[in-house]
Amino acid sequence: MPRGEKKKMKFAVLCASDRCSRNECEDKSGPLISSLVSSLGETVCYAVVPDEVDIIAAELKKMCDE
Repeated sequence: MPRGEKKKMKFAVLCASDRCSRNECEDKSGPLISSLVSSLGETVCYAVVPDEVDIIAAELKKMCDE
């Protein structure tokens, strides 16, 4: 990386919502968050999962492994 150039960050966005995961409504927070951090880097992972601890934990682990 050339001197003085900032390294871009990579982001993962996870929405935990029962209704959004069942396609009963649209997730608006995930795309908004991705837009807000776009000047700092890129969103490399995005997922919508039910609001269940085990499912959230599994998805977070999967995102970290990518």
